[in-house]
Amino acid sequence: MPRGRKPVSKNTSDPNMKDYSDEKKKRGRKKSPKIELDPNMKDDTVERWTYYQQRYKAFNIVLDCIFPEGKEEKRNNGTFTYSNGINNVRKKDELLPGEINLCGDIAFNFGKDKIRAFKQSISGLTDETLNRLDSFYEMAIDNKNCTLMPASGSMNNVKGSIYFVGTKMRIAAPTYGRPDKSKLHDRLDSIISLLDDFYRKQNTTFTMKEALNYIGNSVFKHTMNNENYATLYDFLTSFESVYDYCKAFYGIDEGFVRELADNGRKPILTEDDLNRYMDLAERFWSIQEDIFNANTKQA
Repeated sequence: MPRGRKPVSKNTSDPNMKDYSDEKKKRGRKKSPKIELDPNMKDDTVERWTYYQQRYKAFNIVLDCIFPEGKEEKRNNGTFTYSNGINNVRKKDELLPGEINLCGDIAFNFGKDKIRAFKQSISGLTDETLNRLDSFYEMAIDNKNCTLMPASGSMNNVKGSIYFVGTKMRIAAPTYGRPDKSKLHDRLDSIISLLDDFYRKQNTTFTMKEALNYIGNSVFKHTMNNENYATLYDFLTSFESVYDYCKAFYGIDEGFVRELADNGRKPILTEDDLNRYMDLAERFWSIQEDIFNANTKQA
């Protein structure tokens, strides 16, 4: 303690030195409001995985590996090897080299909360666009809007954490500094744009500062809170390009990948932006339906 300075007692009678610790303890920590999840938007039920089994026929999904006890859990992911094609080997477990956990994902999220957010943030929407937007809820909960995505490294959570400040894309941290939920649109085109950035930059030499800036706004953002950075990195680098990845997971060609990646870098601010986004969703759903029907005929 510096010479000449007397310690301050917490029991001082000076009203200006009031101790607020007891008051804080009484108040306690504010509870976060409970978020009611729409059961129709679940992407990992037995029904969904039965769909994935047919849609992702090349992945050799075994439902007993996803639901070993024959019942659903809070999160139903599967462990897949990928050294010789992607293959389901067992229920989610501690990963070995050459393995990845995959989870279900709602590709274009037009849940009721997202639809409400678009209506509130875009002024002057015509009745035609409003009616179209409302109709997309039924499409959003359809199987053809459900896809698989890496859960290892929390890439699925990054997708749901993308937002825009002006025209700049940002990714919210997992636990702090998150923006209002209405700004998080959970867009497939935006996560594809981040994947595009990764494959363009994966062989780039960075300074330490540049590397940190990149990781903080990339598909690896949420791996900074866990040990799965290398797991996700190794899995993504098993694909030659964003086109190779999107062909395996979405069955889309290079031209459509390019459209999605370019659009995903832009915020949805106007009616034209919203309709363009909905156009992309409809095209995506049509492709998924065609793939599923083709796989069903081969069975």
